[in-house]
Amino acid sequence: GSHMGESPKFVRLRGLPWSATHKEILDFLENVNVTNGSAGIHLVTSRVDGKNTGEAYVEVASQEDVEEARKLNKASMGHRYIEVFTATPKEAKEAMRKISG
Repeated sequence: GSHMGESPKFVRLRGLPWSATHKEILDFLENVNVTNGSAGIHLVTSRVDGKNTGEAYVEVASQEDVEEARKLNKASMGHRYIEVFTATPKEAKEAMRKISG
């Protein structure tokens, strides 16, 4: 049997407004089960000035949630079009390392 079901699933959002809050992102992903709610959302910030880069990695519950999130590719949040990509746990971990330090 494969262990695919056990690894965390991530999507990457790109093009977020810099002011986007965790709540706004959760609202944008309304049909997606985000793992741990806002704790599952990791906004990527710039190493240089600590500002949001407009990217976020979001941990979701299942592959279905990944598909659901992917349907939102090019959907708008405010005046911005948000791109949604599938992300690997490895990519997310690397990004999250940048976030924390």
